[in-house]
Amino acid sequence: MKRVRAFAAVILTASTIASGGIAIAQGNTDSDLLATADKMDTGMGAELYFYITLPKVPFEEIVEVLPAHMDFVHTIEDGGIMVMGGQITPEGLADAGGRGLIVIRAESFEEARAIADRDPMHVSGVRSYELYKWNVNEGVTNITLKFSDQSFVIE
Repeated sequence: MKRVRAFAAVILTASTIASGGIAIAQGNTDSDLLATADKMDTGMGAELYFYITLPKVPFEEIVEVLPAHMDFVHTIEDGGIMVMGGQITPEGLADAGGRGLIVIRAESFEEARAIADRDPMHVSGVRSYELYKWNVNEGVTNITLKFSDQSFVIE
């Protein structure tokens, strides 16, 4: 039963990435997993939001805010809000130059903006951001599930 629950959690977690649905926490009961599955959008065309952060000040000032930013990012990740995030580098440049991209789950532009506005990088004024709605229509997620140690990797 434990392996079945772990497998269900992996499948539902992968589905939340694809659908922008509810995050799954380890340790849910079977009824929690089934209730979550009932709430998830199983169709195509999931809507996510993302924001691209752009530097407004020299990199040395951005670094000062980095610990608070990372605390914020870990909080929204743990809360199932953030799907993924990281530095982005434009073609022709050697590094990101302080640019970043964060993909989040939200119900509206207003909710997404409220999340982005709480990012310490934006609160402090060292970065600005551009907010986008992303209608996810295509893509693939690969899952490696190892039953022997109950580990999994989502690629």
